[in-house]
Amino acid sequence: MVSTQELLEQQINMEKMIADRMDDFERKLKSSNSSRKPELDDLSRDFGLFKDSVMPILRLMHEQIAGLVKQVDEIDTQSRHNALLFTGIAEEGRRPH
Repeated sequence: MVSTQELLEQQINMEKMIADRMDDFERKLKSSNSSRKPELDDLSRDFGLFKDSVMPILRLMHEQIAGLVKQVDEIDTQSRHNALLFTGIAEEGRRPH
């Protein structure tokens, strides 16, 4: 099972990879000189709209996962709040296994 911290790290890596690939595509698109300029302009506009819609979703996912990691950590800490472990002390009335 994947830990919440690993999930957050995977999401951060995915977000960075998508952003890097989008930036790379955008650079290539802008540097392209072609006789199909109107088609490239339409593609560039569509890509910009796509990027503007995807990046906020990725940021929201990042915030939600970070919040979940914090909540799981708080719940884990809270569940151990009253637990004390003693070693080396024999329990009276208990038979050894």
